[in-house]
Amino acid sequence: MPPRSKISTFPDEIKELIQELLRNGKSINSITEKLRELDYDVSKSSVGRYTKKLSEVIGRYKEIHQFAAAMGSRLEDQSSGEIARMNAQLLQGSLFKIMMGDGENEVTLDAKEAMQLASSLEKLSKAQKLDADRELKIREEVRKEALKEATEIVETTVKEKGLSADMVKELKEKFLGVKLDD
Repeated sequence: MPPRSKISTFPDEIKELIQELLRNGKSINSITEKLRELDYDVSKSSVGRYTKKLSEVIGRYKEIHQFAAAMGSRLEDQSSGEIARMNAQLLQGSLFKIMMGDGENEVTLDAKEAMQLASSLEKLSKAQKLDADRELKIREEVRKEALKEATEIVETTVKEKGLSADMVKELKEKFLGVKLDD
C-alpha cells in the first residue's frame, strides 16, 4: 500500500483551510505557498494529490445527491417500507466502500470511527429487523381482514340459501380454515 498522504496527517483546521482555498478558486501553487507560510513543509505534488482526492470525494457526493434527487421523484409512488429497504441497501454499499477504501490507500479507523461504524451497522440491522417485523404484521392484519370478510360472505350467502348452521360451520372449517367449537 502506498504511504498515507502527508496532508491527511495535518490538523483538521489546516485541511479545512485547504478546502476553503479550493472553494475560493486558489491554485495548487498558492495553496502550497499558504501552507509553507504556516510552517507546513509540503510539496506541490502532495497538494495536487490531496486536491485531486478531495475533488473525487466531492464528485462522489454530487453523484449521490443527483441520484437521491432522481430517485426521490421515482419513489413518490413507493411504500415507505420499500424506500427504507432501498436506503438500507444504499447505506450498506456506502459502508462497504468506506471499509474497502479506494484501493490505493489503506483504510485505518481510530477507536471513535470504529465505534461509529459499528453503531451504524447495528442501527442498520435494527432498522431492517423493524421493517421486516412491520411488514409481517401488516401481512397478518391483511390476512385476518380477508378471512373476516370471507367469513361474512359465507355466512350471508348460506343464510340467503337457507343452509343449516351445521353446513355453515362445515363450510367455514373446510374452505376458510376457521375452527369452530360446538
